[in-house]
Parts: sequence; structure tokens; C-alpha cells
Amino acid sequence: PALVLFTSGSEGRPKGVVLEHGALVNLALANAHDYGLNADSRVLQFSSFSFDAATWDWARTLSHGGCLYLCDDGTRRSGERLGEYLIAHGSSHAFLPPAVLALIDSGREYPLQSLIIGGEAWDDRLAWEWASKCALCNAYGPTESTVVASQSRVRQGEPVTIGRPLSNMQLHILDRHGDELPIGVPGELAIAGVGLARGYLNQPELTAER
Repeated sequence: PALVLFTSGSEGRPKGVVLEHGALVNLALANAHDYGLNADSRVLQFSSFSFDAATWDWARTLSHGGCLYLCDDGTRRSGERLGEYLIAHGSSHAFLPPAVLALIDSGREYPLQSLIIGGEAWDDRLAWEWASKCALCNAYGPTESTVVASQSRVRQGEPVTIGRPLSNMQLHILDRHGDELPIGVPGELAIAGVGLARGYLNQPELTAER
């Protein structure tokens, strides 16, 4: 085990998710080439450290020798201040929720090379607008898959999807019996691979069930 991240507790009781070192390494290295991460990268640490998305920020940045810029709560809550922060610090990479990105003035020029969005549904038009400014990816995954299980490159005029699984991860669509379904048939999304968490902290029955 490397760390424990607690979910929001939608069922009334926060669950501690036990993540492993191998999963973190896989997350840090996943598509690093596509994002152009290196020692010159300046990555915005937008997410609070209590939110799992922060794990991707520090893991991918520090493992590639880049600089991590931690913004304060006041900056997180203001689209205007956040836009100024990106410009002032020369931010080359960021991971932001769509609702936050919608508050930033898209008419300005930003130093962003790569922008990752995730955590909630997108408005396609907003996504296309930002996709014209920098490399834009939509990321998807629960905490139990070590933050991100899949991602897609956003392209203008094309619907935003959760894309394909990260390296060493798999996505399966299953029916209610646990059998895999053909392409195009709706079902339940199951995630497998090196990024899967070890289980829930001190909850062996829940771990076995899931």
C-alpha cells in the first residue's frame, strides 16, 4: 500500500480506498509523452489534497522533474483569479473540473500546452472551445481505479467521451450476471488492471463484494 484516499461517502459512510505503489507509478507514467511532461513543465495543483485528482497532479509532475504550483482556496473559487494565476505562473499543464473551467475567460491567451478535464459531465461546446487552444483530454475514473481509468482526446465537432483505458488498465461492459456484452449494448462498466485499488480500509466484506 502507498496511500489511503477517502471517498465522499455517498452511501453515508466515507470509505478509505487503499491504493498501491504500482498503481501510482502506472498513473504517473500514463500518457506522459502525450502530455509533454518534462523538467520544464509548470503544473497547476488545483485540486485539494483531500480530492483524489490531486494525486495525479503531484505524481505525474514530480516523477518528471516538473514544478508543481499550489493555488489557494481563494484562487480556486474565482474564475478571474484562476485565469490570472495560470498566466502569472506560466502554467503549462492543469487538471480542472468542467464547472471551474466554465468560469475562466476563454477569450484570453493562456500558456497551457495540455489541459485535462474530469470529475463531471461536459458541455461539448465548452470543450470544443478549449480544444482549439491546447491539447485537451477528458479523464474518467473512480478513486478505486487510482483516480483515472480512461481518457479521450477532445476534438472539435466530436462528442466528448470517456475514451479508452489507460495503459495496463481494462474496461469491460457486463450484464447483470457478470457476463461481457457485445459492443453497443448498454450494461455496467467494470474496471480491471494494475490501477485497481487493493480494497477498502478495514472493510473486508465490502472489498470482497466489490
